Amino acid sequence: DTRERGVSLVEVLVTMALMSIVLSLGVPELGGLIADSRMVANVNDLVRDASAARSEAIKRGGRVTLCTSNNGATCVALGDWALGWIAWVDTNGNAAVDHGEQIVRVHGPAGGEVGMVGTVAIVGYVSFTGTGEPRTSAGAIQTGSVKVCDGRAGNVGKQIALLASGSIRSAEGVACP
Repeated sequence: DTRERGVSLVEVLVTMALMSIVLSLGVPELGGLIADSRMVANVNDLVRDASAARSEAIKRGGRVTLCTSNNGATCVALGDWALGWIAWVDTNGNAAVDHGEQIVRVHGPAGGEVGMVGTVAIVGYVSFTGTGEPRTSAGAIQTGSVKVCDGRAGNVGKQIALLASGSIRSAEGVACP
C-alpha cells in the first residue's frame, strides 16, 4: 500500500491529554527538588565557609570571625545569614571589621525564599580562636544553630549546628513554619 498514513486529530488529542497528565504529576516534584537543591547549596556554602574560617584561625593562631553581611564589607546585626556573610581576620577580637583587618571570604545573598536564621548565640556572628574554639568577643563559648527554611511548611528544613569544639554539623528534616 503506497498510501501515506498520517495521525488523526483524535490520536493527537489523546496523546496531548496523556502527556499533560504525566507532566502534572511530575512538575510539583520538580519544584520541590529545585527548592531542596537551593537549600542544600546554601547549607553547604555556610558549612564550607565556617569550616574555612576555623581552619584559618588555627593556621594563623589568632581569631577569625564570620558574620552576616549584606554588602561584603561590614557586619549587619539582622541575624539572617541568607543576607550573605563575610569572614575576616579579627585581630582585636571585637567581632567588627576594623580598618586594616583582612577579609578572607565573602558570600553573597542566598536568593529565592531561603531564610537562614541563627539562634541567640550565633545570630549575627561566629568567631573562632586560634585553637579553633568558637568564642564570643567577651570570651564565652559560642554554640548554636542556623535553621534554613524556604517558603514551604513541614519538615523540609535544614539545620547547621556549631558545637563547642568548633565542629560543624548539618541535619535535615527540620520543621519550618
